[in-house]
Amino acid sequence: MKLRPYQEQAIQATLDWFASGKERPCVVLPTGTGKSRVQAELIRRILEDTPYVRILALCHSKELVDQNYQETMTIWPACPAGVYSAGLNRRERAQVLFAGIQSIHNKADFIGYYDLCIIDEAHSISGKNKDTMYHNLFADLYAINPRMQILGLSATPYRLDSGNLVPKVFNGIAYEYNIIDAIKDGYLCEVISAPTKTILSTDGVKMQGKEFAPGALEKAVDKEHLTRACIEEVIRVGEGRRSWLGFASGTEHAEHINDILNEYGIDSKFITDKTPSFDRDDWINKHKSGELKCLVNNAILTTGYNNPMLDLVFCMRPTQSKGLWVQMVGRAARLYHGKQNALLLDFGGNLERHGPIDKIKGDDKKEGRGGDAPRKQCPQCFEAVFASARFCPCCNYEFQFDESIKIETVASNAAVLSIQLDKEQKKMEQRAAKSIEDLIKLGYKRGYKNPTYWAQCIMKARKK
Repeated sequence: MKLRPYQEQAIQATLDWFASGKERPCVVLPTGTGKSRVQAELIRRILEDTPYVRILALCHSKELVDQNYQETMTIWPACPAGVYSAGLNRRERAQVLFAGIQSIHNKADFIGYYDLCIIDEAHSISGKNKDTMYHNLFADLYAINPRMQILGLSATPYRLDSGNLVPKVFNGIAYEYNIIDAIKDGYLCEVISAPTKTILSTDGVKMQGKEFAPGALEKAVDKEHLTRACIEEVIRVGEGRRSWLGFASGTEHAEHINDILNEYGIDSKFITDKTPSFDRDDWINKHKSGELKCLVNNAILTTGYNNPMLDLVFCMRPTQSKGLWVQMVGRAARLYHGKQNALLLDFGGNLERHGPIDKIKGDDKKEGRGGDAPRKQCPQCFEAVFASARFCPCCNYEFQFDESIKIETVASNAAVLSIQLDKEQKKMEQRAAKSIEDLIKLGYKRGYKNPTYWAQCIMKARKK
């Protein structure tokens, strides 16, 4: 199978990075654009050029271990590959070893010497806490081979606890492909949102680090009347959608969501970290085949879940994490025969909290906040701002206040992608910029290749 242009570019950029003497690159590809294929082809080319190289391919789930192994063996059946994963009941040594970090983090002496370590879903590596399974394994492997190289693959190269992975974990981005380009190039489908009447409030939910405390969050949102209201909306709006995926805020919350779905006649199952392995595998396979309409999960299918048929995601999990939010939404973006788009129902206020997913970037500032300060979305530029703000800090839009009433917050159909901002909104945003400096900032925010030239053209048009 011929590689897509961006996959070829990603592989070549990685090889060029290593050839130039640089270390620790990260390759950024959106969810659904084929990181497994890029990894497989990269392994094949490296070993065909240098047959003695030993490669360790790591990830955090047994499903992803198996997916990456199978992809490599499909592309290159002669690959000298093996698997080390307790969940897959395989504990092998091999020149190319596909392994789960939970199974192998303390097994460096067993697996031995490796020249290259590839980490899929590299955002699983903390840039702040060095006492983790990944960092401990790296230290052990470096003790065996101090010259070992590390390569990361991710759609979201940033974390809630530590911001950008560059330079904390990786030295730079060797290649990046944007989700908007993937949609325009025809490799992903568009994810759209629909207005909902129900929102799961996080008022008063305490924080744990920079994220909502799991127990407190579940207690706040796992209420029968709220769950029922959300599910009724999912059923009404999701009519005609083929495959559903739901995200819950806890183990019991997932069970309660599933119970109500079943009560309304929806063929659904729920999986959590407590689900027996046999049931988990069976239900995931049935969901992928279309035999099972809906799968509800708590913190299981946020990354690495590949189901192209999926065309509706409903999120009943508020989160402060940009990366987690992008990963959840990205589950629905894969192409499938007859699939025009995917629908997102956000009951957690995440669209307002984070904005269009293609504009989300990591930073070295706190992603979480000391409590869930009230926030709102600017109707012109879709920036998430504090509810008390009179003016939007990005486009200077002036908010109108009615002090005589207290408005109840509801979920909205905010844009999932920046390309969904309509033309009139963009014109309003443009007019709100008072100076060329404002326009240049706006150009950068929109992702224009030459924002200065664009701003100059706008200013000239205004003078006319």
